[in-house]
Amino acid sequence: MGVLFLAPCLLPAGESLFSGYCEAGKRTTSEDFDEEESDDEYTYRNYYLKYIGQTKDHRPNAGRCIRQGEGAETKDQKNNFRYELSTFQKVRDYMDIDALDNWSSVYKGKCSYDFKEGKIKTLQSGIALKHKAKRFDDFLLNEYDQMRVVPYLTKAEEGRFRLTMTGGWDQYEYAHAGHKDQKTWFGRIRGNRFCFDKKLKLDGAYHAAKTVRKRVFKKRLKQEGMAKVEYKLNQAYLDKALVRVNAGQRDTKEEDVQDIDYDYRFLRVFGKTYHAWGKKTFFDFSYQYFEKNYLFYNRDHTGYWLHHRWKHLLRDNKARSVWAACVVEYKRASFPLVSGYGYQKKSLAVKAVYRRKKNWAGTLLAGTHHYDFRDDQRDKNDFTVSLVWDKKLKEGRLDLVLKGTYRHTDYKNKNNTTRMSARMGFGYKF
Repeated sequence: MGVLFLAPCLLPAGESLFSGYCEAGKRTTSEDFDEEESDDEYTYRNYYLKYIGQTKDHRPNAGRCIRQGEGAETKDQKNNFRYELSTFQKVRDYMDIDALDNWSSVYKGKCSYDFKEGKIKTLQSGIALKHKAKRFDDFLLNEYDQMRVVPYLTKAEEGRFRLTMTGGWDQYEYAHAGHKDQKTWFGRIRGNRFCFDKKLKLDGAYHAAKTVRKRVFKKRLKQEGMAKVEYKLNQAYLDKALVRVNAGQRDTKEEDVQDIDYDYRFLRVFGKTYHAWGKKTFFDFSYQYFEKNYLFYNRDHTGYWLHHRWKHLLRDNKARSVWAACVVEYKRASFPLVSGYGYQKKSLAVKAVYRRKKNWAGTLLAGTHHYDFRDDQRDKNDFTVSLVWDKKLKEGRLDLVLKGTYRHTDYKNKNNTTRMSARMGFGYKF
């Protein structure tokens, strides 16, 4: 929370941000793989650092003043050159599957330059680089190095449209399994458009990737598309509604949380409505239908997901704010190729936040999840409690975040388990 997820576009002109976190604890593969797998436990350690640097626009007209009504002036100035450097180190130790014990090291770099003056229009060109090394203790055939190069071009006008085009190549080299080497060329285009005084927003994207040579059990050409419609009604009980559709093919290796390598195709249809009841109570409803079909793996599944969130602002003044939220979820999934894996999931969570606006905030999150499997011997109940403390120092330039999570799983037909994790993060603007 807080500055750990601060986007570079939110930084004032010329400021830089140095942030990061370290985290350690215990998880299960069911949590990572969207509940496709069994509860194989592992311990993990994650280390993340990121630096965002930017410079003010020093062109002759970049700092001109723009009048915003009688007696008002502001600087129309932006960062024309930005760059980012980051590293992510991850170690996993599985309890019962030694072959999957691994560590990975990711380094990323990105830089961009905006050729337009002022904040209204953007013509930005840049390049993003990524290098990843993944090593296994006992499964050398799956070790690889990845190199990714992505140049991109963005043209935008605030409040009207945004269009981004990217292309590049992605290469995997396996030190102990040369036949699995893979080089892929890809391209992507994404754009959005505002209509009717920004009430309607249309968003779409298309991505295509093709490997240089064919591999057994792998799809050579992968395509993916997205379409989204969002409309602001600004009515008393219906503020906004959106519908989004995603479909295409992917590789599990592209998702950093997964330690397996399979191709799959997917479909997701998502809808959400936002509502307000007065000035202090807000709630939303979400629905998602999903399909996932693997090329050579037996975890094909379909299902749907229902979500309702209610939030109430208890107090809000210059010194402090207090709010509480409640979330109710229902999920149903069917696995036609694996007997007994289908399930229903019922969840209830509550969240409370107390914030002293100038220097600190505390958050309490508690939830329970009940799983009802077709094979009732796999039934289980999860209980989770998280505490977060966020402290601002040095006039808000330094942000420290501490988070602790406790999770207990009560199984019907095997020993219960307890998993804990802790995270310490920071963000410093200068």
